[in-house]
Amino acid sequence: MNISGVTVDANGVDATAGIVYVDAEGSISRSHLTGLDIDESANGYAVPGGFRNNAFGIGIADVTRVNPNTGNRAPIAPRTLTIDHTRVDRSNAVGVLVDGATSDYADGSTLEASGVPNRAILIADQIAGRNSCQNYDDFTAGGPTVIVGDCQPSGGSNPIPPPLPLTTGPLFGQDGVRVTAGASVQVSDTSISSNFVHGTGAPVGSVFAPTPNNDAYALGNMPRTTRTCASAPASGWSAPRRPRSRGATSPTTRSAC
Repeated sequence: MNISGVTVDANGVDATAGIVYVDAEGSISRSHLTGLDIDESANGYAVPGGFRNNAFGIGIADVTRVNPNTGNRAPIAPRTLTIDHTRVDRSNAVGVLVDGATSDYADGSTLEASGVPNRAILIADQIAGRNSCQNYDDFTAGGPTVIVGDCQPSGGSNPIPPPLPLTTGPLFGQDGVRVTAGASVQVSDTSISSNFVHGTGAPVGSVFAPTPNNDAYALGNMPRTTRTCASAPASGWSAPRRPRSRGATSPTTRSAC
């Protein structure tokens, strides 16, 4: 199925996912997926469908119902989903999920590869996680000093840091793109941003005021890259490394880009 030029918005409904491809292939082009987390506040986890309330609220899911191969089943040809010039924002657990497991694709501990090599191609997309700037237009926000207006950090003798991930409530990791159980993805010219670990015990990164020395690239000089990800061993969150010895293998579970 090919989908083009649509907006899919949960619009306040506790939804499992925006668009789901089950044992199918096709394309999603020039579209917008949004509203899967209906409450992004620090206490959103207490609201059905709110941020951190559950492990679903997935923007786009490419999944399968095929059972794992226990016999001599012939190999299954890759099923490709192309996503281009599309924005995914306000998702909950995952922006784009590419899954090759029959089991619950929202729980990495139960994944079992089905043998279906689901494949996604992402071209010129925007996948944005939770907006950490929740008070950008609230001039009466209480608590510690907040930035109002453009949510940019300030320098000086009493610097104000930029909005940071949540450090209270349930510990919750958000993935922009999650690839699991033998699936694969090719990503090019795509922005994947603001997908952090939130909650009690979440890591807190260093914060530096914006200066020329702290800018990795000048605006307009960001390199154009293509990245390919495949499912990784359970102990890692990156593409699989070369085996230590010829013929060495390990079970695949998931990776995130």
